[in-house]
Amino acid sequence: MSPKTRAGFMLIGTLLIGVVIGFLAAGALGQRRAERFERLRARGGFVEHMLAVIGPRDEAQHRDIVPYLEQTARRNREIVAGTRGDLEAELDSLKVRLAPILDAEQMSRLEDAGHLREMFRRPGGPGSGMGPAPGARPRRRASQRPEGAPPP
Repeated sequence: MSPKTRAGFMLIGTLLIGVVIGFLAAGALGQRRAERFERLRARGGFVEHMLAVIGPRDEAQHRDIVPYLEQTARRNREIVAGTRGDLEAELDSLKVRLAPILDAEQMSRLEDAGHLREMFRRPGGPGSGMGPAPGARPRRRASQRPEGAPPP
């Protein structure tokens, strides 16, 4: 085998090993991130996480902080539930608005895309609070848009 061929095989082998290691590392990091998010979503997870971040000086400060954290956790759950409801309503509105434009096959495909709604419901799926895609602009809720402004 010539030195050029051997060098080519070594280069390709090194590249393949790097790709495999990259996939494994990305999967492990993604799994760890999902697990951390699930711990935060669990009842009491937000409060426990924030207590760990703050590190109360003593039991008295701990007792003073916890009611505020619990109130914020309840409000966060309400916000997420409301956002999911808004999302479902918007998806339903989209179907109604597109119905006169799409043919039967296209409408069928759109109806079959109901799995998108499930992705937004299940923990860890897109829109589950893990933040926007990198580089994405934060979206305003309809109640935050200036009056008469079109949706983004």
